Amino acid sequence: MFAGGLSKITSNNNLQVGFSPISGGLETSVQWKNNDFKLEFEYDEGFEIEQKIALSDIPANIHSRIVPYIKNTDTYLIEEVFGFRKHYYEVYLWKNGKLSKHDIK
Repeated sequence: MFAGGLSKITSNNNLQVGFSPISGGLETSVQWKNNDFKLEFEYDEGFEIEQKIALSDIPANIHSRIVPYIKNTDTYLIEEVFGFRKHYYEVYLWKNGKLSKHDIK
């Protein structure tokens, strides 16, 4: 009964879970109902939850600090990060085939 219910939840709601090692820890990716988020555990920083976020959903005080980074890039990705006593944004930038990452606190 439990397995049948779990199977129904995963198929009806597009639940996907993945695990992968990262430098100094483990990353768990979860996709559910068209939402993605990641749970990272790093030995030196503890647990963090990361979720992709649109530029338009970022608070104005942070938005104005991110715009200069993304202005001349080919593409970008912004993640909102929640951890124990911390909250910040990670900005990934691709320009001319190179990737850079910036933490905006």
